Amino acid sequence: MFLVGGTPALTALNEMQSPYIWGNFLSVIDNAHIFVEQTLGGSLILSGQDKAAEGGLAAVVARSLDYGLIDQEIADRVDELRRMRIAYSHAHVGLKERSYMGRLISKENTLDWEMIQQDAKDAIIIVVDLLRHDSPDHRPGIFGDDLGN
Repeated sequence: MFLVGGTPALTALNEMQSPYIWGNFLSVIDNAHIFVEQTLGGSLILSGQDKAAEGGLAAVVARSLDYGLIDQEIADRVDELRRMRIAYSHAHVGLKERSYMGRLISKENTLDWEMIQQDAKDAIIIVVDLLRHDSPDHRPGIFGDDLGN
């Protein structure tokens, strides 16, 4: 398996394990975002699409889809990760869809901590899904069998 995101992607992948175990779930989400953006951006660069690789995750996903580097299912999952990270990383007033509180309300009957923990699990699954996209037999095993196998 060729890790096209280089050292930043490898470091982010390695750094997802410990924060998850210790309950530092926002770190997991951030590292998943780093891994995905570096990986897809690296694929675009290898395809000669340097400018597209520098456009932020939404643009990187759109171009990766346009160039057939990922399919719609992976694009949707990565967009889910992007929206998840935005809710935690950027301040938004009120109950807007992009806000933390808007996200929490959309999860109905979820407590803050439960949503953050579930988002971290989902972020890991998204990373694994991306890894499996080009290598469907890849089974990292770092996080156990209950996360998307």
